[in-house]
Amino acid sequence: MALCGAWIALQASLWTVPPFGDALGHVFLQADLFRTSHWSLQAVAASTAAEHPPLMTALVAAGWAVFGVGILWPHVLSTTIGALALVGVFRLGCQVTSRLRSLAAAACVGLSPVFFAQSANPYIEIAVVAGLVWAIHSFFSENAVGVGVSLALMMLAKETSLPLAVVLGLVVLWSARTSWGDVRWGLVVAIALSPLPCLAWLLYAAAVKGGFMTAAVAAAATNGSVAPSVVALLRKLALGPVQLLVMGLWVPLVVQLGWLARARWRRSPWAATAN
Repeated sequence: MALCGAWIALQASLWTVPPFGDALGHVFLQADLFRTSHWSLQAVAASTAAEHPPLMTALVAAGWAVFGVGILWPHVLSTTIGALALVGVFRLGCQVTSRLRSLAAAACVGLSPVFFAQSANPYIEIAVVAGLVWAIHSFFSENAVGVGVSLALMMLAKETSLPLAVVLGLVVLWSARTSWGDVRWGLVVAIALSPLPCLAWLLYAAAVKGGFMTAAVAAAATNGSVAPSVVALLRKLALGPVQLLVMGLWVPLVVQLGWLARARWRRSPWAATAN
């Protein structure tokens, strides 16, 4: 808790920075549309600015309804979600190593430049990271409800994180490939149901817009250079994890989580089952 408090204090120095980049283009504009349309999902879905599911923007709009419109609440919200992600890294680390090393792992993630900067601004990737960390933690704790909720929230923040849920589902099935009796069916069901809220939003938005249209797709459509909407959506889902890693430069976090998950896997009874 002391580490999180110190990290949040450092983050507070950036809370006066005006929004920029995707935080302005996606989160702030869509949150303002929530507010001005009196929470009309149809109005939000119809906007080409609504390129992603509305979890992050709805949280920003809800805070504005309580605290008034301003830049402080989105910054505080993003920092809080980032702190939850760091707590998840620490808890995951405690499953495989000492508390001191787990604190060091969380500190390395929290102070990595991209994570630190984007946690101070309401980027939707922060919610994706928090959901992924807690999904992995719940996965190794065999907490089916925790896995399902974490993955569902992760995908409601950004639909391109859906393939990450597929990976977890494949791991469950692969770990019990020698005997179907060893399958953790609770985890399988939770992972299988987790994409439904995100898919429901995508289908609703597509019905309102007449296709899977975003601002970028709409601009390309005017030039006749856009693929059919379903193909564009599938391509977006396929490239999502690559964009999260390459364009977001989340290499330190991915390496850290990969190491922790690998170490936790070796200690789990699943490793023996898989072999």
